[in-house]
Amino acid sequence: MKKRALAVFMALCVVISCLSGTISAYATTRTIQLDVRVTNMLDGSEDMNWYIYTPEVSGTYSFLSYNVYASEAYLFVKEKDPDTGKKIYTQLEYSNLSPDYKENGQSGILQFCLTYYLEAGVTYYFAAGWSHETTIDKSTSMTVMLRCDAYGEKVIDSIDVSCPATLSAYIDGQWQKDTDGVSYFYYNLSRIMANITITIHYNDGSTSTVIGKDEIDGYDILFTHTQSVNHWYAQSTPEYTANTLTIKIADASVDFDVPIEISSMYAVKGTVVDTDGNPVANARIVNSNSNSTLATTDANGKYYFASLTGKYNITVRCDNAVSRNVEMMVGTGQSGNSFEPIQIVTCDYVDDEIINAKDYAYIVRNLSGSELDEKKEQFSNYINFSQDDYEPVTLVSSTQQIS
Repeated sequence: MKKRALAVFMALCVVISCLSGTISAYATTRTIQLDVRVTNMLDGSEDMNWYIYTPEVSGTYSFLSYNVYASEAYLFVKEKDPDTGKKIYTQLEYSNLSPDYKENGQSGILQFCLTYYLEAGVTYYFAAGWSHETTIDKSTSMTVMLRCDAYGEKVIDSIDVSCPATLSAYIDGQWQKDTDGVSYFYYNLSRIMANITITIHYNDGSTSTVIGKDEIDGYDILFTHTQSVNHWYAQSTPEYTANTLTIKIADASVDFDVPIEISSMYAVKGTVVDTDGNPVANARIVNSNSNSTLATTDANGKYYFASLTGKYNITVRCDNAVSRNVEMMVGTGQSGNSFEPIQIVTCDYVDDEIINAKDYAYIVRNLSGSELDEKKEQFSNYINFSQDDYEPVTLVSSTQQIS
């Protein structure tokens, strides 16, 4: 190995050990991903950039550069010095040539191609820079990539999953808004993850199974989904498409369709309107006893949720509106539970649950033209209105009358 390389390495070991194992004094240590080319400005001591990688699967890996200038790379592992007890960096490999540069898509033989067998679960440190003897301008950038040439003998062929647990529609989770501002029900996966059985099949014919774990054979089990984009619904409803939960282990993955049932529940739907009959968006239908939000109205003032049968105390809440308490009777009739509109007063602009002079001041200060005239009239009709002024009402199925 070159004298310069040895000098750089020894200097790093001495100084880094004095800094209790940190290398931040030299460069930002970046986490690198497989098969992704990354370009960074050189920002380290001796014009080196540092990258960190912890493989989930043992195998032969190659660290490559893709620049026109001559480059070099070092591979280190952090170990405990038996004499001092401090962490030191032990060099494992060095490269400044790539004989297969054409096959690798590199610009020339003087690119590095550092190849080494990496063990799963071990953290490795790659240092990359120019092999010139003179210091390169710090503004120069370098493009590198890490790939896996061949995994170890034991490779995951496939994953099987099953789960006896189900989620209850509109119960196991909470209402949220997606990036478009649309309300949707976000399902909490804790019950699924606590009961899911995961089996991995290896290429040597062996298998391994866990239940309700986030790790198997030393591999992390990753659960991902896109509920905020692809909203989930009960399999028995027309809205259902797929409730996809992706389980990823090392480089293998499988999709699981999360079961959501509504069989023991009853669909509840209705609308919230203002005193002129216009739909009120983003009004919250709240269970008064638990203070949990059951649903949020959409742009058309419509709400939808699932419930067991019974009588419930409901509070309708909305910004710029006086909250209203109602009783809701959820029944088992064949006609379903489609309720009459709930009317609320919507000129409480300061949200203090009463229509007063503060709201009038807001109207005058912020509105103009026909809208100002309309809101002034609305204010005059409901001045000093509060929750106590709402008439008590019991909501029953739309096939019956509101009492």
